[in-house]
Amino acid sequence: MERLLAAGLAASLLVGSLGCSTTREIETAPPTPAVAAPDQPSQTVQRALLTVLVETGTTALPAEAQALRFRLDEVLLKVAGDTAWTSLPADANRFEIRPNLPERKRVLLAQPPPAAYDSLALTFSDVFISFDANAGGPLTLPREAPIHLALPFRMAPGERTTIRLTFEPGASLSRTPDCRWLFLPFFTARVE
Repeated sequence: MERLLAAGLAASLLVGSLGCSTTREIETAPPTPAVAAPDQPSQTVQRALLTVLVETGTTALPAEAQALRFRLDEVLLKVAGDTAWTSLPADANRFEIRPNLPERKRVLLAQPPPAAYDSLALTFSDVFISFDANAGGPLTLPREAPIHLALPFRMAPGERTTIRLTFEPGASLSRTPDCRWLFLPFFTARVE
């Protein structure tokens, strides 16, 4: 048995070495000199830095309301003279407004293209009001379109721009004659 195994091993080594018995020299091409690319304008655009802050204003929630919660989904910018909007998703976008507790947070830190902008728009979702531990519910926006703010400002390459939005809770809620609550977000905006 051992002889049979040794013969098999010797045969496989012999056959395996026959395939490698012939060698050939590797041929390579001579190196080519690097050709400098023609001068072209840079394809990268230096972006501007935009910060959007949201804070609560001075109008209080209605006396019967204990909290107003909503999510600011995105900030949209429109370049002056254009019809397209640049969408920038909001980062820290959940708000809970309570009486006598001011809210302030940065909702966006982005690098939109430098341009002259003429408008800002905001989209919301998950709007909820609570009156006490057992009363409250979701509020709907009266329209699906974003809330538009006319805000002309210019963003230059490499420069930082801050937009401060002031949310007025009391002015943003209204009650219909049949006692339904509506959320009509009221903001003021300024560029710093």
